[in-house]
Amino acid sequence: MQRTAKIPNKPRFSQVSQRAYEFSTELGITEFPVDPQKVIRQFPNWHLQGWLYLQTNTDEDDPLFLDRDGAEARTVIQRGDNNYLIVYDERIDNRHRIRWTLAHEIGHIVLGHLVHFDVTALNRRGLTKKQYGVLEVEAHWFAAELLSPKPVIKVFDFQERPQALGLICDISKESASKRLEQIKKPEYNYPTSAIRVLRNFYRHITQGGFYQVMHDNAIQFYNTNIYHELCRESRICQQCNGFITDDKYKHCPICGHAATSVYGYFPYKDFKGMISIGSPKEIYRQGEFIPELPSSNGRLEFCPLCKSVETVATGDNCDNCNIATQNYCLAERKTLAYAHRYCPDCGSEATLRLCTTCYQSD
Repeated sequence: MQRTAKIPNKPRFSQVSQRAYEFSTELGITEFPVDPQKVIRQFPNWHLQGWLYLQTNTDEDDPLFLDRDGAEARTVIQRGDNNYLIVYDERIDNRHRIRWTLAHEIGHIVLGHLVHFDVTALNRRGLTKKQYGVLEVEAHWFAAELLSPKPVIKVFDFQERPQALGLICDISKESASKRLEQIKKPEYNYPTSAIRVLRNFYRHITQGGFYQVMHDNAIQFYNTNIYHELCRESRICQQCNGFITDDKYKHCPICGHAATSVYGYFPYKDFKGMISIGSPKEIYRQGEFIPELPSSNGRLEFCPLCKSVETVATGDNCDNCNIATQNYCLAERKTLAYAHRYCPDCGSEATLRLCTTCYQSD
């Protein structure tokens, strides 16, 4: 493509956001966390390589001069064949930085920084400091909108807690803090592309898929000095790693251990009448969940062990298996959800303590 346009004097934030939303919709991205490497693999003419890999397997001492320029990544377009080569420094021991850096490079490609302008884009020697800065800010903004799209994260009520946003979008606390400041700014229009992104994430939001994301991202920091803080943000039981989805629970419903304080637990807020979210029925435990079995009027609709319908019609136990068919706290006798092994209020055992794999009582 012939480069005839001039680099703008200032970043085009609205246009960049809209292009990021369009790009997300085109790729069918529907859940967090957005994986930049997976995005890159969807384009046959985009090629991702690590700096160290290229240095080891080619004659280049400093591929794309990352070391010389102190860069973490760089993207170039191959002359004549429209192929993009993205080289990143895999020596960086921080996956959040790598994720953000790759999203940044995707932004340069999608925004046309390498093909639209009348100077050699992204070549420091062909750009003024101001021109280079404008393109970098645009790519940075694109990365933010790709990894943490504003229409979706505004559905949350983070209450000034960046760790919660960081856990959902798998970004650093620093990036999350900046993002929370950005979404405070008023918007005077809501483009169709933003509505489409929110629509695509609707199932992930309303069915509680984000809970599993928070759980998985927090568990990666197990035994580190920030794990306790992440437990407060995501309400993870420190005894069994079960995810506690209700901010009113005082005990883990899976193991009965006292739950962490509701220091960082955040609720959803209604979003212009479009989304109203309650706690999902699944209680996560290390990637698995204890299902909420079908019930009506406080009684199971069938026996979870023998699957009989008739044997649970009367009494508190299955006539065949003698396992409990009603679930309540043994101490307080209050009715509990069928996913609960222990009372979330007092921590006492429940009558029905389900096995996560075979539904048998313990």
